[in-house]
Amino acid sequence: MQIRIKLYASLRWKLFEEAEWECTPGQKVASIVEQLGLPRNDVGTVLVNGLHAAWDEIVQDGDVLSFLPRMGGG
Repeated sequence: MQIRIKLYASLRWKLFEEAEWECTPGQKVASIVEQLGLPRNDVGTVLVNGLHAAWDEIVQDGDVLSFLPRMGGG
């Protein structure tokens, strides 16, 4: 099954901005982050089809998975 992954800001460095990604049925968001080699602590917001998602959410064929970095400041 195929999904689209979008990376924002510092998460796209050395990877990509947007890409088609092949994954297995029943695959969770957390395992995709692992496959990408992204440190989980660097990912602040996860969206599936534009809606906030949990690490254990299972992606479906055709989903758009977006990762935004943690924001700091004050």
